[in-house]
Amino acid sequence: MVDLREYQDQTGGSPFRKWFDRLNAEAARKVTTALYRVGLGNFSNAKSVGAGVYECRINFGPGYRVYFAKDGELIVILLAGGTKQRQQNDVEVALDRWEDYKRRKKQQVFSAKRSKAFFPERWPSAKNCYVITLMRQSVFPSWPGISKCT
Repeated sequence: MVDLREYQDQTGGSPFRKWFDRLNAEAARKVTTALYRVGLGNFSNAKSVGAGVYECRINFGPGYRVYFAKDGELIVILLAGGTKQRQQNDVEVALDRWEDYKRRKKQQVFSAKRSKAFFPERWPSAKNCYVITLMRQSVFPSWPGISKCT
């Protein structure tokens, strides 16, 4: 099973969460289903858009897209969401966020090595992230919802 995490910007906010929270219930359900499949390791609806970023296509409404990158084999970082109409802009934003994630992670690892302490859970991407193994209860009331990383 793959661990899905949301990219955290410099202020600790989640751009993906902001986008997801604006979706209507039906669109949120479709996105949740697509992410659930990714969480199971099914990347059949994903294609590379370059530099390690992938686009998961959701054939519903305006053509929803979820942009993510893999941090190793078992962690997926959710970078952005969007629609077919804004696809080029969304791809550029996702690429920028992935570069920011890698840069901050590298700085954190370098700092940790210098201080002789290394705790991956302290990486900017993992701190206060949300694991989206199963999405919010308002979409699927019988599911446990979102669990917050510590």
